[in-house]
Amino acid sequence: MVLMLEIGADDYVTKPYRLRELVARIRAVLRRRRGDDQEDIDEEIVRGNIRMDIDARRCFVDGDEIKLRKKEFALLRLLLENPGRVLTAMSSSTGSGATTTWATPRPSTCTSSALRTLIEDEPKSPTHITTVRGVGYRYELTKP
Repeated sequence: MVLMLEIGADDYVTKPYRLRELVARIRAVLRRRRGDDQEDIDEEIVRGNIRMDIDARRCFVDGDEIKLRKKEFALLRLLLENPGRVLTAMSSSTGSGATTTWATPRPSTCTSSALRTLIEDEPKSPTHITTVRGVGYRYELTKP
């Protein structure tokens, strides 16, 4: 529990838990998130030749719209919100400090591969979404 709190978890729940307590903890986290972070939420993210319109759920590469599936959109958003940071396959930190958990590492591998096909000039030699072997993925701020 201490390790999880030290690496960024807001709270924890141990088994057995009471449903009312779990709901109360979730509401507390949501209150904290809505409080200070509401003004900082970007409606649009621009990184190099990629532009994401979060509210409209649209993504453009070099001005051309690309169609993204739900997981692809979510992963690309996380990467663009955290440029230069390594996002692990099992838990990825978002800009608001919340944590998104992917069920298994495999779907994120497939999702990152699909994203590379859509946004990279050379998907087999990616310059935007790079792999940090054994750890996760990183959106590169500049081409290596």
